[in-house]
Amino acid sequence: MSGSATASPTWSVPWVEGRTLADELVARRPGLHRSVEWIAALAEALEHAHGLGVIHRDVKPSNILINRQDHVYLTDSGLAKSDSGDPTLTIDGQMIGTPAYMAPEQTHGARGTVDARTDLYSLGVILYELLTGTRPFAGAGRLLLVQIQEEDPRPPRRLDEAIPRDLETICLKAMAKEPGRRYADAAAFAADLRRWLRGEPVLARPVGPFAALGRKCRRRPVVAGLAASLVLAIVLGCAGVTWQWRRAESQRRRVEWSLAAAQQQRHRAIRALRAGFETLSSLLPLDGPAPRAPGDPRSDHLTLWKATLRYCRSSLQGQLATDAELRGALSSLLMRMTNLVRRSSPADEALRTLEETRGSYEGLLRDDPSQPEYRD
Repeated sequence: MSGSATASPTWSVPWVEGRTLADELVARRPGLHRSVEWIAALAEALEHAHGLGVIHRDVKPSNILINRQDHVYLTDSGLAKSDSGDPTLTIDGQMIGTPAYMAPEQTHGARGTVDARTDLYSLGVILYELLTGTRPFAGAGRLLLVQIQEEDPRPPRRLDEAIPRDLETICLKAMAKEPGRRYADAAAFAADLRRWLRGEPVLARPVGPFAALGRKCRRRPVVAGLAASLVLAIVLGCAGVTWQWRRAESQRRRVEWSLAAAQQQRHRAIRALRAGFETLSSLLPLDGPAPRAPGDPRSDHLTLWKATLRYCRSSLQGQLATDAELRGALSSLLMRMTNLVRRSSPADEALRTLEETRGSYEGLLRDDPSQPEYRD
């Protein structure tokens, strides 16, 4: 079978003086347009063979001849056989074809359904190699076959960003794992390549990320099921953590609101106590002689003074003493009563009141040395 960029393919195979495409790939990578011309011509040659009911089954660079005029010929319609361990050689008895250029259905041996689209896959592999300078899958033996069956090739543009996106799309469509996703026939493959050469829009469309993921899941259902379970567990875990975080955040806000409300109540209580202390201070007769007899009109003041003194002492020893602002107010009131105690009570009582006042201010000074009025 022959083909060229300028002539229709025929079954006439003359003596071809030139080199194989395998030799060309070793020597240098052909230019982009020349490579596309060759693949289009080879696809047209395959279409001619498929129309006669012939499936090549071993399309590879060493079976492609290039003459001096750069016309390409597809040769060896049988099967190439060799004892070499090269992964590009046919494995006899199990599979029909050349592993490195085999379609996935060929790697299953007798269980695989081989048709014209199988040759298109092999031609797509050659186009991939012409575009990138490397085969889509590396390795040998079982490793190579597993890659062909289960893994998608790296998009050519990841290897060379200079490769046109439409050519990448055409190449990957020809190399689709499922035959039904490839070009319907070699003529459609060749037509899309010719459209690209003429600068026209191609019919092939790139596979989206979700579609690619779906295809991988269908090829490997067990792995896909495990991955889906893992993703579900992660999603549920994240949802649980998010719910707990939101719950904790809501509780934190409630606690902060409660603390703010309690702080406001505390400030209101302190203001009320200070106002009460100021009122008591104004009522206590701190000047003049102290009351002596029970009938003395100042005896009511004395009773009020004693009650206030008891309250100050108990407050400075209780829970209220933990509040520095309240302690300061209590200490100020106690200091105001010191003179009255000195004039109306025994010396030991006056000394006790003085010591309490001094001790209270010393404690305030220890807690906050920046307040000079405590030291004074």
